[in-house]
Amino acid sequence: MDVAVIGLLAVLAIAGVSAVAARLGVAAPLLLVATGVVVSLLPFVPPVEIDPEWILMGVLPPLLYSASVSMPAMDFRRDFGTIGSLSVVLVVISSLLVGLFIAAVVPGVELATGIALGAIISPTDAVATSIVKRLGAPSRVVTVLEGESLLNDATALVLLRSAIAATSVSVSVWGVVGDFVYAVAIAVLVGLLVGRLNLLVRARVTDPAVNTAISFVVPFAAYLPVEHLGGSGLVAAVAAGLHTGHSAPRYLEPAHRRAEEQNWRTVELLLEGGVFLLMGLELYGLVEDLDESGGGLGTAVWVGAVAAAIVVAVRAAYVVPLLVALGRRAGRGEAVRERIAQIQGRIDHPDSRPPSAVRRCSGPGCGAGSPTSTTWPARRSGGARARCWCGPGCAASSRSRPPRPCPPTPPSGRCWSWWRSSSPRGRSWCRVARCPSSYDGSGWCPARSPTTTATS
Repeated sequence: MDVAVIGLLAVLAIAGVSAVAARLGVAAPLLLVATGVVVSLLPFVPPVEIDPEWILMGVLPPLLYSASVSMPAMDFRRDFGTIGSLSVVLVVISSLLVGLFIAAVVPGVELATGIALGAIISPTDAVATSIVKRLGAPSRVVTVLEGESLLNDATALVLLRSAIAATSVSVSVWGVVGDFVYAVAIAVLVGLLVGRLNLLVRARVTDPAVNTAISFVVPFAAYLPVEHLGGSGLVAAVAAGLHTGHSAPRYLEPAHRRAEEQNWRTVELLLEGGVFLLMGLELYGLVEDLDESGGGLGTAVWVGAVAAAIVVAVRAAYVVPLLVALGRRAGRGEAVRERIAQIQGRIDHPDSRPPSAVRRCSGPGCGAGSPTSTTWPARRSGGARARCWCGPGCAASSRSRPPRPCPPTPPSGRCWSWWRSSSPRGRSWCRVARCPSSYDGSGWCPARSPTTTATS
């Protein structure tokens, strides 16, 4: 069958299955795998074999770049410790345990080969993570899983290459650690450089179509040189995507960003769908090869099932403490957000005061039943109310600032006293004072009205 016809049918199948999956509420990748299996059973469909390098070089870089561009950099940085732990430590532990199991139960399989198989099945996939998102998982958990799926491929590839090399030559643990550190470091440096150059160039392009076309080159521009230098090209694509997504609002116009987002969503749909469709098409051929090799389908199924169970059990044992820690941090973050909301409310409404902000009289004359405050209508906009705090013998603590002029009627048994500050600004305002025996009922304490104070 002509390659063009195969490509056309594949695109139509991906679009049709994705539309049906959205209506049925089923994950599209699962239906695409099933579709590939059904198509592979047709007698006129030839066996499908794809070189893994095509997936590694042609599919994964743009997929990871697209996912990293859409990920908020603030969320990624906030949970970077958790993401790094899952991407490195969990992948290494899972690969080692799976390798030990396979080497123990499958005759003729060395430990290095088992670790290589464990490195293949241990990392989570960015596409499979979308299934968790549809199940209604908390947004922070989804962010952690998406971030892990962006970085764990680098750990898995380093383990895979080291395990394959260990089958022929001796490999030290420190050598593997050094290779991993070098691969990640050179990838981050080159990825950030490519991301910055991408923004600087596209900021000078006014055509949205040309701008989007340039973005298609970015993941490969980050991947290829890093792979040539011996680093992790996938991490370079992720670093370029994170920097581009975080800094794009400062460099690119909104129309350019919208056009890029829509086009990349289409590319992401086709690439993801193509990968799962190919998995289904190759599955039948893999089963046939297994029968011809004499290994037995039953043995392969139970070994694979136990290996998958080990990966799930290790992940559960490793993730549960992290989820508990994230829950505690989320509780503290919620308390901080509530406090920030209260402060913002006071800024927006400066005349309002919560009950906790009430000042109490603390002078020697304050006793049981002593008045602690009085409220009068304030001469301000919005009908706000000002509060003047007072109490017997509490003149020093009652210097709140009501609007001038003072209200005409002071509280019962009190009078207004004009208080002038000793500061260089010379600000003055009313306060409530105890009424002396010579009080004439005018509202002002004798010899303490604004006029007498000014003349004195």
